Amino acid sequence: VPNPPPGRLLFTGAPYAYLKIAEGCNHGCTFCAIPAIRGRTRSRPIAGIVAEAEALLGRGVRELNLIAQDVTAYGVDRGPSVNLPALLRALGRIGGRFWIRLLYGHPALVTPALLDAMGEVGQVCHYLDLPIQHCEGGLLRAMGRPGNEAALRATFRLIRAVLPDAVLRTTCLVGFPGETERPFRKLLDFLDEIRFDHLAVFAFSPEEGTPAAGLPGRVQAAEARRRRRRLLLAQQARVRKRAEERIGEREALLVERYDRRRGAGLARSYGRAPSVDGWVLLRAPASACAPGRWVAGRYTAASGYDLWAVREST
Repeated sequence: VPNPPPGRLLFTGAPYAYLKIAEGCNHGCTFCAIPAIRGRTRSRPIAGIVAEAEALLGRGVRELNLIAQDVTAYGVDRGPSVNLPALLRALGRIGGRFWIRLLYGHPALVTPALLDAMGEVGQVCHYLDLPIQHCEGGLLRAMGRPGNEAALRATFRLIRAVLPDAVLRTTCLVGFPGETERPFRKLLDFLDEIRFDHLAVFAFSPEEGTPAAGLPGRVQAAEARRRRRRLLLAQQARVRKRAEERIGEREALLVERYDRRRGAGLARSYGRAPSVDGWVLLRAPASACAPGRWVAGRYTAASGYDLWAVREST
């Protein structure tokens, strides 16, 4: 994968950037056409990624979101010395205050070595986006994904044992061929047990040319949509309860911009990825909400998926 040209345009309009560390995917998920389109995993050299990160930080970026089809597979094509823990440590050696966030990993590739590196490198957000798709073993096999409910449970227990403050995001796929009410209920119960902080849910839609498109046991689209709604409603209740528990807590926030309509700064904590996880709405004057500013905030109220906070110091 070639390094991007120096001074590439940034389209985020905010103090964060997406830094691609690899292209392609080695997994064989039966519902996904990405491996056929993108090919197998091809990882960038660590030196090139670090150089791009340094350039971005020099331009005022304060959050580096590492992305790939699967960031946890970084380096599988480059030998044992090139891997995600080594990359995180190399980025941490840049020094200074900024965030490193990992997006789109695979739960089967989360290792103690990765979690140790996340704990050691101060800039790394204790945040993992790990789509499980489902938890029922038969459906996971039909999806071409390794593991089962017990393996997934062990992975998330390990994460929280090593990183007790870890924030977890996942994605689920409902209505996959063969999903009856019983495995769906298992998924509903599993999500309630693990208590993911953030959840996305998709209803199965056959993608032309993928093995899953021809599987028997197709779930009616209306039923798949109902199951999606049931998962999201349950997640809303969990989010509401967790937000209430956080009132009074203090946390470092990264300001993106000031929103004049709401009369508040739009900020995020380490547990909220750009665009997908909601805002921390900061009660502060516009002069205190310059993009890229770090603020110490105390949570005062919740509003849906957003939290309100007051500035305690700068």
